[in-house]
Amino acid sequence: MIKSFVLGSWIFWLLSTGFVAFAQPSGKILIERIDIRGNRRIPEDTIRFHIQSREGEPYDESRLEFDLRALFKTGYFENIEIQERDGDTGKILTFVLKEKPIIRAIEYTGNKSFTETNILDEFKEKKVGLTVDSRYDPNKIRAAERVLRDLMIQNGKPLGTVRTEIENIPPSSVKVRFVMDEGPKVRIGQIRFVGDKVFSDDQLKKALKLNKERGLITMFKGTDKYHREKLEYDIEMNLKSFYKEHGYMQVQVGMPVTRIFEGPRGMIPLFRKTRQQFFVEIPIEAGDQYRLGKLELKNCGNFDCDKLVTVFGLKKGDVVNFKKIKDTLEEIKK
Repeated sequence: MIKSFVLGSWIFWLLSTGFVAFAQPSGKILIERIDIRGNRRIPEDTIRFHIQSREGEPYDESRLEFDLRALFKTGYFENIEIQERDGDTGKILTFVLKEKPIIRAIEYTGNKSFTETNILDEFKEKKVGLTVDSRYDPNKIRAAERVLRDLMIQNGKPLGTVRTEIENIPPSSVKVRFVMDEGPKVRIGQIRFVGDKVFSDDQLKKALKLNKERGLITMFKGTDKYHREKLEYDIEMNLKSFYKEHGYMQVQVGMPVTRIFEGPRGMIPLFRKTRQQFFVEIPIEAGDQYRLGKLELKNCGNFDCDKLVTVFGLKKGDVVNFKKIKDTLEEIKK
């Protein structure tokens, strides 16, 4: 009689949660022989290294449970079955294995807003681990799909979709193809600032030079197109600079929060592709405003330090314009 223990993904889950129990055999039945079948790339010695069952030792079904788990955890196998039959002097065990296929090629189609280099850089940063000649792993495929969707969102395409096609390459390899449909560009519909911002939203919107709310002029200029890196640059170079011009040296700007909302399509047919628009919320903590107590210059070389101070155009009690001070210092150095 042949008995089998099969381990697929769902049975591995049962094992890991304790819903499967193996009965201990009565009496000492020995293992007569252990055979390995189905391995193509994984050496037999490697497989035997990961199992505890040994020829000549007592047959133990609880140990077989460990062997199933240990082999599955290596990540090498898609399916594992242990067949057991009676031999002349004990049990004959056969490990029937199906290895995970090797990825021979990866293709990306439909990505218009970013390049394959951008994709590979993101995969590396997010530690996706999906590469040519690696083993096919559904978990890595799902992680790659998430990264691709994030890339579309970063490039203003939050309505984009990703699907994966797997093409078998005999005898045991696959080609993975990611098919992307970016969908329409979603523009910035509303920008709002929250927190201890000091200034009005209108003042802060003007401080942003590269990101504007949707409108006729901004459509043609492209400043209403959402791109995460562009927004981060605008905040760092323009919004923070605006605060520092008004004495807020320690301003803190948090990570922008975005969501999609339904807005009007607009009056120009060319731009009626979607009602969806980005709502951008920027958290700000302005901190303390600095005013001038005293401005001193040292090591002025051939120049009179007191006279150089007047170049800054600041007097005691004035709001400190840190940007102006920095720019003036750069001019003096020239």
